[in-house]
Amino acid sequence: MRGCLLALIVGAAAGCGDDSDGRPRAPGSPGAACVVPETCDISQADCAQAVLELTACERGDPTPELPGMRTVGKSVLVEELLQRAMMEAGSRAPRAWDSALQHFRLLPPGMSSLEAEVAGTVAAIAAYYDPETRRITILEGADDSEQSRMYVLSHEFTHYLQDLMHPLEELLEGEAHSSDQTISLRALIEGEAVVTSTRVLARLMFRSPDELLWNRFFSALDDELMQTVQS
Repeated sequence: MRGCLLALIVGAAAGCGDDSDGRPRAPGSPGAACVVPETCDISQADCAQAVLELTACERGDPTPELPGMRTVGKSVLVEELLQRAMMEAGSRAPRAWDSALQHFRLLPPGMSSLEAEVAGTVAAIAAYYDPETRRITILEGADDSEQSRMYVLSHEFTHYLQDLMHPLEELLEGEAHSSDQTISLRALIEGEAVVTSTRVLARLMFRSPDELLWNRFFSALDDELMQTVQS
């Protein structure tokens, strides 16, 4: 999925003007004078620092110190998240509906729904930001290009910058009083991270993000997501 982002951006960088449906494109950002690094390995501190500087510049923020960062294997992350989920759920034992899910072949034999949830989560991510520890975890072994991994890191750095401005845990706990409000807030948080990191990726590809036809980009991204869900 992330590898397709480069192609989607190239397709959306179709010159100036409004999108084909007449709606205006996203407004410009203060990132025009930002320093764009060469493609590099995000496991190196100088590369991570360059991505953070570009991401902060694109948002119009001062560059903070690098957050904590680590790289772990999927099996390690599965066990960590499973332990956390067990603490929240109170048990690793099968839930009451697990046998029904297995009967309808919606759950593999011998696996609890809790284990399936964690496995599905880990399979769907390349990295994540933990606001509790202010640490970014990157999964090792991904076969993405270095440019795609820089995009992923920029996305997580955006969450870090959001957290520094408005602590995310306090925001969700203090403002979300219903499931609808929680979903809406998370959509805003993730949406801004997608837009910011996409602008960063456009610059890494030597494109101006202000040239992107954002409606076209998000329509293509939605189509790609639907294909992933249906496959």
